[in-house]
Amino acid sequence: MAHNQENIIPVYLFLGFLEAGKTKFIQGSIDDPKFHEGERILLLVCEEGFEEYDLSGHPEITMQIIGKKDEINKEKLEKLTATVQPERILIEYNGMWELNQLFTDTPEEWFLFQTVTVIDSATFLMYNTNMRSYIADKMSLSDLIYFNRFESKYDAEEFHRLVRALNRRTLIYFEYTDGSIAYDNLEDPLPYDIESERFVVQDRDYAIWFRDVSDDPDRYDGKTVTLRALVVQDSRLPPNTVAVGRHVMTCCEADIQFCCMAAHTETVFREKQQWAVIIAKIKIKQQPFRQKKTPELEILAMTEAEMPEKPVAAFY
Repeated sequence: MAHNQENIIPVYLFLGFLEAGKTKFIQGSIDDPKFHEGERILLLVCEEGFEEYDLSGHPEITMQIIGKKDEINKEKLEKLTATVQPERILIEYNGMWELNQLFTDTPEEWFLFQTVTVIDSATFLMYNTNMRSYIADKMSLSDLIYFNRFESKYDAEEFHRLVRALNRRTLIYFEYTDGSIAYDNLEDPLPYDIESERFVVQDRDYAIWFRDVSDDPDRYDGKTVTLRALVVQDSRLPPNTVAVGRHVMTCCEADIQFCCMAAHTETVFREKQQWAVIIAKIKIKQQPFRQKKTPELEILAMTEAEMPEKPVAAFY
């Protein structure tokens, strides 16, 4: 549903696990006059750690504790919005809660303006190995990833690579234990010519292409792509629409997902699933609340193909 630009309330979403430093990061933001100048703020705290907020100098901020996941519902959030009438909303989200419920149950006038993930550098690699799905859920949607308590002994390139496997657009910052802050400016060249109006995605590069076109769809709008993918018919899709994609492994077999997009075609398929080489034009569709743009395909030509040697795509 489209937003009335005069009524939207910008939402700042802060993600990360317990004790990662979210509260300190948010406190620093609300104490910074560059961030706001006395606007009414609704601060939703979904995870209480040892650090506490000091709002003594901020009468314009109303803090609400949300201790249970089922309290994230449209009725409660609409009531809070009506009561506080905030001009800005800050959410310290619980690191163990998935984001889908929040995205589904937000009031119509809420507009997700920025998502920040704060990560404790000392535990990042362990969490990435043992809790990859929770890490992916947060980092893949972040506009900024802030590595807290970073030490010189850590490998910044390894952290960079793990982030880029999930999100190619996010800004990455490292705050060292001495208080200094460094911006990650490592370049990530794409394995195909994004500047061309027509380009080919090789089998080995599907995961990278899918992540990049999902993260930065505008620069793909109107371009023509050639790739090999699995074409899937599903009765839940609109008429003359199929799902085109491949199974992608982010870290291990447990996190394999079918990463696909809707494709429009007049072709009649014999099989429910079949491999094909597809030539398609990329078009962009707008999504509500998150203001997220998603790519869709218009199939121009297609020929049946053999399954690739490695049917599951990966980022490495």
